[in-house]
Amino acid sequence: MALAVPFSLIESALTTLRYLVGDGACILECVATGNDRLDVVARHPDQRPPAIVAVLTRVAEGVALEYERRHPDGSIESLGGTPDLTMRVPAPADALTDARRQAADDRYRTYCFLGFAVDAANGWEWATGGATWARTIFGRDLDRPEEPTTAFRFVVTFDPDTAVVADTAVYPR
Repeated sequence: MALAVPFSLIESALTTLRYLVGDGACILECVATGNDRLDVVARHPDQRPPAIVAVLTRVAEGVALEYERRHPDGSIESLGGTPDLTMRVPAPADALTDARRQAADDRYRTYCFLGFAVDAANGWEWATGGATWARTIFGRDLDRPEEPTTAFRFVVTFDPDTAVVADTAVYPR
């Protein structure tokens, strides 16, 4: 069976690749390795090394997402991933997942990011049955707009077994 990757995970990977490659633009190449792995290789438009790769692999819980930097000499540097170095994507959405996604989106849209503007954001990440949803956001300090963006984690915690938001927080990445 071919590796099925949810669109939100692809969207998250592409946003992060554009950020890691720099300048907001990149050339993408997708390489499937069997039915259990997909590499999305991103290079700067000027073809300057190194290449940044989003590696999506099948795991028991869904799909794991990790990043690596491939250098011209053939060496590979792990850049990690999201919590515990992987991002777990649960099985198809159900009513609670849909309601939580809507609540998390609403909280994100209305959140007051004091002192910085959000330039980009990855998709939502969560563990099956978990009450905490998170996404990586890339913010720019309003007092120093010429500085590079900084990565933060936007975290929404729900009351157990509901879509009621219990807490919202932003942490440095």
